Amino acid sequence: DGPGKYCFGNLGFTPETAVVTLGWQSPDGGNPIPRVRLVDLEHCPIGFRQAAVTLRDPVTGATPDYMFYIHFN
Repeated sequence: DGPGKYCFGNLGFTPETAVVTLGWQSPDGGNPIPRVRLVDLEHCPIGFRQAAVTLRDPVTGATPDYMFYIHFN
């Protein structure tokens, strides 16, 4: 859905909860803050509105692409 924005769908189940954590990042200290949502996903394409992750740099407000892991339950 754009840099630092990821939409999930076609999971085969309805997620009740989700946890996201960052993977290994560069040592420059510019790691973004991950946010996961299961509601209000109108910005995601149809068919990919079960969950969304946004990564936001706390200093610049930019949404950079970074590696992350997500666990659905």
